[in-house]
Amino acid sequence: MNQVSISSQIISTLSQDPTLMLAFILGSLGIIAVSVIAVTAIVSKQWKKVRQLEEVNALKLQMLEKGMSAEEIKEIVSASPRHAWHEKLAEHAMKSPICNPRAFAHQ
Repeated sequence: MNQVSISSQIISTLSQDPTLMLAFILGSLGIIAVSVIAVTAIVSKQWKKVRQLEEVNALKLQMLEKGMSAEEIKEIVSASPRHAWHEKLAEHAMKSPICNPRAFAHQ
């Protein structure tokens, strides 16, 4: 069977059964909706990264224009809140004398 006869057979089958036609249309719309949502999520995440990099670069440029050294700029940029909550929690726990294994080394 060639491609045209298969397509015409599918179309005739769908046109004879309205329930099957509705299921086909809804299924197709579902696939399209999921694809659009996925592409939108990917594009928006990448757009956010680009905007954040632009802001950091603009800040670095302003600091350079004010005459700050590279070491000062590095210190300021690295001080920005980028850590996830679990990294902050681990950092806080390491400062605690109860959890800090280094505290026991000095005893």
